[in-house]
Amino acid sequence: MEKTFILKNEKGMHIRPAGVFVKAAAAFKSNIEIKYKNKIVNGKSVMILMSLGAKKSDEITLIANGEDETEAMETLGKLIEDGFGEA
Repeated sequence: MEKTFILKNEKGMHIRPAGVFVKAAAAFKSNIEIKYKNKIVNGKSVMILMSLGAKKSDEITLIANGEDETEAMETLGKLIEDGFGEA
């Protein structure tokens, strides 16, 4: 399952939102990935998420596959939509 979001927080995917996202993603058994431009990366790695260089207003796609993918998509999608608490 996948869904596209627009980053709303001022600094994009820097260390704090990447950490918040990874901590939440780690709670799920599903495989979590982020697609940005032509890259698909592990959504459970802070360093990899930061290396994308995604900025405010950039489009990212959240991909969740596994037994708890629906719950993962809801929880992680809300984090993105809420700007990781920064927007």
